[in-house]
Amino acid sequence: MLFLPICLALLGVDPMHHAATHPAPGPEHARLATLAGTWDVELTVWQKAGALPEKSRGFAVVEPLFGGLFVQERMEGLAGEVPFVELTWLGFDPASKRYQLTRIGSGAAAMATRDGTFDERQQALVLEGPAAIAGDRERRTLRLSSADERIVQCQRVPRSGEPWQSCELRYTRRKG
Repeated sequence: MLFLPICLALLGVDPMHHAATHPAPGPEHARLATLAGTWDVELTVWQKAGALPEKSRGFAVVEPLFGGLFVQERMEGLAGEVPFVELTWLGFDPASKRYQLTRIGSGAAAMATRDGTFDERQQALVLEGPAAIAGDRERRTLRLSSADERIVQCQRVPRSGEPWQSCELRYTRRKG
């Protein structure tokens, strides 16, 4: 029990101040909790606007971290014949009132970061950040269809030209 206060003290953090400034999970974090579980995932990817989609399958395990302040997703699958792994961390920052996402994957040498809000009208979490192509942006919309299904849609937002759908991930919760 003394381990955390000692570690915080060694880092120069006052444990009492730390507890006072880091609130317990709130309703925004409860949205994250609904993502926990093991999911089968159908992935559809468009490499460029108007291209034929590439389809693949995988699975994801989503676990809460730090008492529900964050969730971590580990997705594994095949992109064509090539295996891939992606790790994603998603949380809500009470100070900025924004959701924040960081994602790394075996197929890229860069981290992807996104932030955004819950759009009440769409009933979806909408996150945006830099795309892999310098200057472009990517928008991710995460919508829970039900407790056992969710859809993530990715839209590339280029510097010039019209936005286009770049991916769709359909999650189905595994039973048992």
